[in-house]
Amino acid sequence: ENPGFTPGGVITAQLALPNAKYNSPEKQIAFADAALARIRTLPGVTAAGVTAVLPFTGNNSQGSYQSPDITLPPGAPLPHGQQRHVDPGYFKALGLSLIRGRLFTEADTLTTQKVMVVDKVLTDKYWPGQDPLGKRISRGGDEANPDIWLIVGVVAPIKFQSLEEDVKKETYYMPFAQQPAGNMIIVVKTAGDPSLLTAAVREAVRAADPEMPVYDIKTMQQRMDEVAQSRKAPMVLLSLFSGVALLLAVLGVYGVLAFSVTQRTSEFGVRIA
Repeated sequence: ENPGFTPGGVITAQLALPNAKYNSPEKQIAFADAALARIRTLPGVTAAGVTAVLPFTGNNSQGSYQSPDITLPPGAPLPHGQQRHVDPGYFKALGLSLIRGRLFTEADTLTTQKVMVVDKVLTDKYWPGQDPLGKRISRGGDEANPDIWLIVGVVAPIKFQSLEEDVKKETYYMPFAQQPAGNMIIVVKTAGDPSLLTAAVREAVRAADPEMPVYDIKTMQQRMDEVAQSRKAPMVLLSLFSGVALLLAVLGVYGVLAFSVTQRTSEFGVRIA
């Protein structure tokens, strides 16, 4: 099954920024930038990014949104989708496919126009056959001053909870630099064995903040394997029992045939003579 991204060569690590020390968006962004800058200099690293929620971790973040460019039937509930806070390096680290427009850049900051990347599920649901670039999404604010986000790109949908998942719920991405989060996951893409980067990632984070704990360091493939374990275990048992049944059948057929040959040994001798 294709998860919609490239898990090979990816290692991930979770962080939780203390509220007392990182009590502003500027401080959270500065720490993430400092840690990622050091990680990107590690040998073999081809991309590194940060996200607040990662696929195949069991966690999720969802929220309602509005849009002046979406016409809803009377009484219909507000659109509701999966929300992600990511930086530009996240898309490259996981290899998400850009369908239209652009991804986030370093120019998307707290002081610039708020931008958003959405997946194809959202555009197919509300703007089929239309150009979604430039459409507006509203999150929060009030009627007089809504919090408007401008759609600048469209990416392919990805599976988030399991490989057998049928992606039907839309996802919208916001720049980490415009909507930071205290709980973050660092995502690192390497050309070699990602598990060999465990110690180096820890040291890079400690260089940015010596008191910052790093936990739950796993490769993306390990996370996917853990989620698939509930499916793999019954399959292994089924294969084992099938093998035992096949062995018993073979021994049974052999035993019956051997007994029959032994019973007819004299007959064989007469026939040969």
